[in-house]
Amino acid sequence: MTREALLESEQLFRAVIEHSTDAIVLLSPQSTIVYASPSTVQVTGYTPEEIVGMKNCALLHPDDLENLNEHLTNLIAYSEEAFCLEYRLRCKDGTWRWIEGTANNLLDHPHIGAIVCTWRDITKRKQLPVFEQAARDLLDGERKFRSLVESNIVGVMVTDQEGEDVRSQ
Repeated sequence: MTREALLESEQLFRAVIEHSTDAIVLLSPQSTIVYASPSTVQVTGYTPEEIVGMKNCALLHPDDLENLNEHLTNLIAYSEEAFCLEYRLRCKDGTWRWIEGTANNLLDHPHIGAIVCTWRDITKRKQLPVFEQAARDLLDGERKFRSLVESNIVGVMVTDQEGEDVRSQ
């Protein structure tokens, strides 16, 4: 490959990484972040400089920590296995976002020597079922009300258990 072609290839790779909507982090075998792509700031609010040097667990939701660490331990032991996992990540503004991430063990790769993690924010997708259920509940209530109105009820009488008109009491 000529020097010019190599430079072009490097520029292409850099542009793709810098403009990707997925964040990329590289983890050491001790789970320390050694690289974070520029898109990390779009997902978390943290700049790459703020994230590099952190342990991967520093921003994880406590309920997701054990599961993620178990997967990373297995990934280190079985390098050919990759995994995809959903977990919550604390952003710089203090909010929690749902993340979908994939990790690949490239510790033995001579130019990488890290676990490569790519991840994206899936918070809106995770919240969608909640909104869908609320919409279904609203439609059910509307259907019940509509059936009462459309059933041509002439009047409504309210009585007690003995059948006496409660308005006269």
